[in-house]
Amino acid sequence: MLIGLHLVHKTVRVGRERPGTVCNFPRMLALGRQLGYRGAGSPVLRCGAAPFCRNRLSPMPLMLKINGTRAPGLLLALACLVVTCLALGTPRTASAATLCPSVPAEQLTPLEQAQRLKICQETRRLEIDNDRNEGALGDLLAFGPLVTALAAIIAVGLTFFKQQRDKSREAAQDRGQPQLELQSRCDEQFATATGNLGSEAAGLQAAGASSLLRIQQRSDSELQREIVLFCAAQLRIGVGDRVRQIVMEVFEKALRASFTDTSAEPALRDLSLDGAQIPGLNLADVDLMRIPFSANRANLVGAILRGADLWGLKAFEADLRESDCAKVNFGPAVLNGAICRRSNFAGASLSSSKWRDADVSGATFMGARLQSADFRCAILQGVEFSHANLNDAFFVGAHVDTATMRTILKANNWRKAHFDPVQQSAIAALS
Repeated sequence: MLIGLHLVHKTVRVGRERPGTVCNFPRMLALGRQLGYRGAGSPVLRCGAAPFCRNRLSPMPLMLKINGTRAPGLLLALACLVVTCLALGTPRTASAATLCPSVPAEQLTPLEQAQRLKICQETRRLEIDNDRNEGALGDLLAFGPLVTALAAIIAVGLTFFKQQRDKSREAAQDRGQPQLELQSRCDEQFATATGNLGSEAAGLQAAGASSLLRIQQRSDSELQREIVLFCAAQLRIGVGDRVRQIVMEVFEKALRASFTDTSAEPALRDLSLDGAQIPGLNLADVDLMRIPFSANRANLVGAILRGADLWGLKAFEADLRESDCAKVNFGPAVLNGAICRRSNFAGASLSSSKWRDADVSGATFMGARLQSADFRCAILQGVEFSHANLNDAFFVGAHVDTATMRTILKANNWRKAHFDPVQQSAIAALS
């Protein structure tokens, strides 16, 4: 049909542009058959009496003489269309049997045979493509535009997300730049301060301690931890009295700052003040979150530990005279051989604590939790145990005077405590 329309259009155009041009219908039929189409039972076109019609187009526009009769150009077009359709045959479903030429191969030239073979191959390929498109692949291809649109939307979204992430990162870097610069300056100043504190000159030591105090006030948590460890080391090795007071102040503030967030992981793995000269150390209400803390043989005279959580403290032979340890949480602390004269342990948590050979003369344990506490061989002269919980506490071999024994009788669960025979006789005499 398309070939016929093309030929009709070409014929009419030629007739308009060049009147008198030869109209060769048999040539049109030959062209159609050359393309591989053969109309079965097509009527014979007769244009005059000659097999090859050479009738001239009339000078009159769009007029043609067919069998001696003049007809308008429109009739000529319709006639050419009908003739071409009949000559080419009615199109059928595309298949290799109908579209491939049915002329015997021996009647075709080698060129025509090659053309026919090419047409058959193209036809077969088209049939395979059509079958594929009509199956599951065709159903998938039907969603091609939707998939393409979704892919485009996702690509645009990813691009937008990446741009926003880059902008947020740049903004965070811009905001954090001043903090980084401040941290860098603090690190440099900290290095300088530590160097001055390590000097033998008292003036440089004092300058280093003052610088360390200023650095601590604007340091982050990581640097606070470094300051705590450095100050603990300085206090252990010993410094001058004036410098020691400054270093102790820095240590106390940095330690509190390191444990401000109690929900976070411990800022330190352990803390040692063994042998440190730190009288009057103020750790009131500090929660060390049960990190190992030791102050063996340390000088803690007059220390303020009220309300602190120093669970598991190891203070073997430490000097805690006149220290304020009210409501402190020592837990299973080890204070064997410690000196705790006139110290205040009222309301403290001291379960399973060890006080062997300790000197706690004049100390008060009023209302303290002393379950399973071990006071064997301790010096208990003038100690106050009223309302303390003495369940399973050990006093065997302890040096207990009468005043202390009277307060023991005012304690809770004193009958479940452990006494040696001499102490039991004294208790029986006072009961």
